[in-house]
Amino acid sequence: MPTDLTEFPKLRKVVERSDLIVRRAFDLMLFANSATTDDLTIAGNKQTITDDVMRAAVVLSHAAIDDMIRSIGRIKYLQQRGPLLASLPIAGGDKTTVNLAGLVSHAGKTVTELVEESISCYFDRRSFNSCTEVMGFLESIGVRPSVPALVLQSLDELMKRRHRIVHQGDVESADGLYVPALADADMERFMLWARAARAFMGCLLLELAPSNKRGEFAPAADSLVADLQRFAAELNNRI
Repeated sequence: MPTDLTEFPKLRKVVERSDLIVRRAFDLMLFANSATTDDLTIAGNKQTITDDVMRAAVVLSHAAIDDMIRSIGRIKYLQQRGPLLASLPIAGGDKTTVNLAGLVSHAGKTVTELVEESISCYFDRRSFNSCTEVMGFLESIGVRPSVPALVLQSLDELMKRRHRIVHQGDVESADGLYVPALADADMERFMLWARAARAFMGCLLLELAPSNKRGEFAPAADSLVADLQRFAAELNNRI
């Protein structure tokens, strides 16, 4: 669903900010792959340091996607009426209904201010941990980007690995003692995921663009998807 002209500048800024964050993550990956410093060591050696830089880049990439979807949600929910807003709790609470006593703490606010604050509080707590969640949420607000299967599959892999990194320190099992060293294939997979994140953002920006501006964003989206496909093909050829 194309966005109207007044809303699009805000949405474009959100996507471009998130793309910049992923590019920072990609630069971290490039740095880790080319690191030559031998005297850095924290509970390990140079390999440990470069591996953890790669893991940090995965977390940063996921954070960019998560923040982008939440920020788009904040903007889109301000235009909503009915069921979607009815499902949100009032700011400062966890209930979707409120009595007069509950409104006292909001005295002096306009209805618009209270709605905006409640939407912001809701999305501060919301997170997205799979492509199914992301695409389902976008569908619920009328945003239906055309995203190639390779992009979605790669993003799902990124999100699952990010969960393992954040919640298990990237240890493969609950009784594991050591974090396994990353192989070259892991490094390349991480870089594939960063490309997938950028391709997803390109597809999303194209969908958000007003109809009369889509031609401006289509080449960039196509280029990002093509870059991902080329890199994925190169990886498959090396297997």
